[in-house]
Amino acid sequence: MNHQPGKTLALIGAWLQIGPVFGLLGTVYGMVCAFQDIEASGMGNPEALANNISIAITTTAMGLIMGLIGLIFLAIAFFHSSYRAPWFFKFLIVFAIFWLIHFPIGTIIGVLLLVYIISKKAEFHSQPPEFRT
Repeated sequence: MNHQPGKTLALIGAWLQIGPVFGLLGTVYGMVCAFQDIEASGMGNPEALANNISIAITTTAMGLIMGLIGLIFLAIAFFHSSYRAPWFFKFLIVFAIFWLIHFPIGTIIGVLLLVYIISKKAEFHSQPPEFRT
């Protein structure tokens, strides 16, 4: 059998971490459109401006929700299902490093996560061959 508990949650959680990037792109797009409307017609068209700002806020919210759901999936895979695989170790290291740049709370979380993951490194590399996927 080639299925380890938590693998699906880890994969989905990892992919959902892309959500905030799409949210940011939508935010930038909505704000660029809003500023173009202001430049073209001044503040004479508040409906168009409100629509563009709505796009920016909606995409931001959707990206954050996707990232939060992904974070929950990652936590369940790591802590509850005890999913361990070499790819997951590498992903969690990169994930923790991205947390480091979000000063001050993210830095604290990133350091704690790095220390915890590195202390568990042997668990990620000591799985039987049928679980190394």
